[in-house]
Amino acid sequence: MERVVDKARGACRAHVWSLAGEHAPHARISVIDPLVVDLNATLVTAHSDKQHARATFKKGCGFHPLCAFADHGHAGTGEPLEVMLRAGNAGSNTVADHITVTRSAVAQLPVPASKKILVRTDGSGGTQKYVAWLTRRGVQYSVGFKLPDDTAAVYRQIPEQAWEPALDAADESREGAWVAEWTGMLNLDGWPAELVKLFV
Repeated sequence: MERVVDKARGACRAHVWSLAGEHAPHARISVIDPLVVDLNATLVTAHSDKQHARATFKKGCGFHPLCAFADHGHAGTGEPLEVMLRAGNAGSNTVADHITVTRSAVAQLPVPASKKILVRTDGSGGTQKYVAWLTRRGVQYSVGFKLPDDTAAVYRQIPEQAWEPALDAADESREGAWVAEWTGMLNLDGWPAELVKLFV
């Protein structure tokens, strides 16, 4: 039944987006300006006697759904594509859940999986297996990455002139925030070869 509903939702979305014409979210997408699919989990507080309510990592009780939204650009608020209902004790970086939600979300789009789609998630998606799966799917991706244990030592190797001001969504400098390139300084053993090529 769930597959039938997903198929119907995808067909409905394709029809609505086609009616939007040049204003549709996918009207002008390209490899440079892709359609963004955002993945994020959120905690929903619920009384402990609710079905599948469990203790959460933030010491509360409830649920931990994993959601995927189509981001409609700078002025967009996002369009829900897929929500996986999960117990409150569901893991943040569960590879199987990320793959399931991403597969279903991309299938909801009226465009095929390609470099014109950017899947974006935080550090919970920064696992080798999930990134390898995204690489095989042929989509672009941006995932968070856990800093290595020797981060402090790596910082000391970066020359002062390499640091640049970090920018916000409006391309304005963020006060007290700086960024630097870490190319060649990370241990990328076990990550997809296509990804490793970008950092060596």
